[in-house]
Amino acid sequence: MLFRLIDKYFPPYARRLMLLSLLWNCCVYYGSRVLTAGRAHRDLTTAFDVAVPLIPWTVSVYFLAFVFWAVNFCLAGSGGEERCFRFFLTDYLARGISFVIFLVFPTGMARIPVNEGGFWNSCMRLLYMLDEPNVLFPSFHCLNSVMALLALRGEKRVGKRYTVLSFFIALSIFVSTLTTHQHVLADVLCGIVVPLLAYGLSGLKKLFPRYYALCDTVRR
Repeated sequence: MLFRLIDKYFPPYARRLMLLSLLWNCCVYYGSRVLTAGRAHRDLTTAFDVAVPLIPWTVSVYFLAFVFWAVNFCLAGSGGEERCFRFFLTDYLARGISFVIFLVFPTGMARIPVNEGGFWNSCMRLLYMLDEPNVLFPSFHCLNSVMALLALRGEKRVGKRYTVLSFFIALSIFVSTLTTHQHVLADVLCGIVVPLLAYGLSGLKKLFPRYYALCDTVRR
């Protein structure tokens, strides 16, 4: 019963493409760190970014973003083959473009130590310990949030309220990347532009015959 329900709402071909997405994400994110280690990293911090206050409780938004992405990615994967295939092509392209940017234009930033006590400050220190301040431009938190919005294009199973809610969730994630001092404004803007560019490219099906051949394989 459970497996039938999973197959209905998240079919096998979507699960395979999702797995490839996760693997590609890890290769891009962590591979870029390895390949750019020891190189000079540019700091894109501006006066605006310096003026943005550190708001520790917004780390909750930063962490809960993973739930938002998972839900909307599953909606895209279960919304029919054509939508699913284009969505994951967009995802692969967006991370591929990001990979090139990470290698050609490595970035980093200095963090202000969080020494105060309290629960949220402890969460901030945990975040800083887990996530080094590099591989920043574009912000993957912003990229993933735009992808989560693109996942709703053509989606008829959720109402307008959820679409609007998703927009505001994505907006709050954009803000949280700044108020946790995980990213600067340039990272956020690039994280928005890259998936939109990838989505435009994904509509040119004739450019990606091998990808759609892969889709024919995973749908079997």
